[in-house]
Formats: sequence, C-alpha cells, structure tokens
Amino acid sequence: MGLYDRFALIEDVIRDPAFKDFGRLLFPVEKQFYCGEKLEQFTMVFYNYHDPAKTVEIVNSLKTRSLAGDKVFFDIYSPEEKLEDASKANTGLFFFRGKPGAKTAICIAGGGQMFVGAMHDSFPHALELSKLGYNAFALIYRPGAHAMEDMARAITFIFDHADELELDL
Repeated sequence: MGLYDRFALIEDVIRDPAFKDFGRLLFPVEKQFYCGEKLEQFTMVFYNYHDPAKTVEIVNSLKTRSLAGDKVFFDIYSPEEKLEDASKANTGLFFFRGKPGAKTAICIAGGGQMFVGAMHDSFPHALELSKLGYNAFALIYRPGAHAMEDMARAITFIFDHADELELDL
C-alpha cells in the first residue's frame, strides 16, 4: 500500500499496517462525530473548516516516518493499566519529530467534552512545528473528566523519555 491521496478511504488509513494498532486514533474514536468515507470528505461536527490536502499530508507524513522505522506513536499507559481501565486504550501521543535536541511542544485538540478532533486541531499544528525543527507531540486523550489526567500522564511520559527522544524541554 503506497501513500495516500484525497480519494483514499478513511478505513484503509485506519487499518494500514504502518499504523499498527493505533490507526484508529488518527480520527475520532467516537465515529458519530465525523463523517465521510474518503479523506477528501472527512469532516467533524462543530468544525466548519476542512482542508483535505492537509489531512492527506498528515497521514502521509506519519506513514512515511513509520515505514522508515521512526516511532510515531507512544502509549502513555501500560498494558496492565489498559486492562484495568479499558478507556485508557484510546489514549497516546503522536510524535512529529523535528531536529534532535530542539525544543518540544505538546498540541492538544479541541472537542474534549465529546471527542478529540486531532486531525483538524493538533495534528496540523504539530506537523508544521516539526517542519520548523521543533519536536511536537499531539495528545489523544479521553474526552470528559479524564482529559487532565491523560495530559499529566503525557507530560510525565515526555519528561521520562526526553533523553532517548533527544528533546530539549
């Protein structure tokens, strides 16, 4: 499977082996909050701006990096924690690498009371920051009451792995 164009099916992106077991987190897990079968049709409720070219660029950037052996997604909870609380399975950090040793940012999408709108909110920002050389993370968190807990866990993860990821915090 090659890179995507605007006519690619969202389900094909989600199931792409390059995205292993985290492809489902590229788009809102709560499918009732988005519509469209193809990348060019992808829209989310409460969003009136949609840029199909940016959506394609984001998924292709992540796929290219993943296929090159770069780790583009990090779990913030252990397998044991996810077994204990299944809602933690739908969390994690997408990593948009900049330059080694560069400053780091965390981008957090809106929609947090009902869904995580990363494809329109945090992914575009993280991608652009990485193009400028910054290391950027996009947090996928649990909507609602646990969002701050997930944010705290993400910050802890980033600090705990700063040396191996060559981050300047």
